[in-house]
Amino acid sequence: MRCFREDLGFTPRRLNHPLHKLTHPLITKAHELVPDSAQWGPVKDLPDMYIKVKRKRPGWRGAALNEPDAFWLVGAGVRRQQPDDAPYPYLRRLFDHGQLIVLDRDRDRLQAETAIRVKDAIRPQLESLIRGVVAAPGEPKEGTIDFLGPVTMLVEDDDDVEYVWFACHVETARELGATDALLFLVVALAQELLGCDLDDQYTERDVPESLRHLDGGVLLVGMRPR
Repeated sequence: MRCFREDLGFTPRRLNHPLHKLTHPLITKAHELVPDSAQWGPVKDLPDMYIKVKRKRPGWRGAALNEPDAFWLVGAGVRRQQPDDAPYPYLRRLFDHGQLIVLDRDRDRLQAETAIRVKDAIRPQLESLIRGVVAAPGEPKEGTIDFLGPVTMLVEDDDDVEYVWFACHVETARELGATDALLFLVVALAQELLGCDLDDQYTERDVPESLRHLDGGVLLVGMRPR
């Protein structure tokens, strides 16, 4: 956030406007570097963990950190009619003052942006699945959700109450990089779309027979009156 605000001159935007989509020549170059580590090079006067991000015109230079969760642009400077290496002393000063780092608030921003992006991507898929399962209570409905893979939903009738179940193939989901947080985000979105909630007294309800082969990946979304 410090780099985007102080070095690149951007005002922090709402979470549904991800920082990585801002238009800037150095951001564009950083995107090009992410999948091609063969282009990675060191930054002058900085430790080897920093990766140089360079755009010849109009002379932008930046420093990035590659971490498991993201490729972080942490500092940037521009030549502006000065000697070629002018941005590098500035980056070194940032480093000396402990500012070429990724802060907790940066990770919080990334996590929040990711949640919104995932939610927007899976909403139409989940809406389609819900329409099918609501139209045929008692029949499992299969579909595919981005980042999770194959999933199944079921509306279970019980007297005057419907119980809504959601299941995924755990091993497949893990291979796609899904986390528990993603799974619960999907369930929360399903609760929102269905207008149902989860009563604590039903959290131990037996998994329906038709979903037991997915043991470990079955969650009770909620209950709602018929």
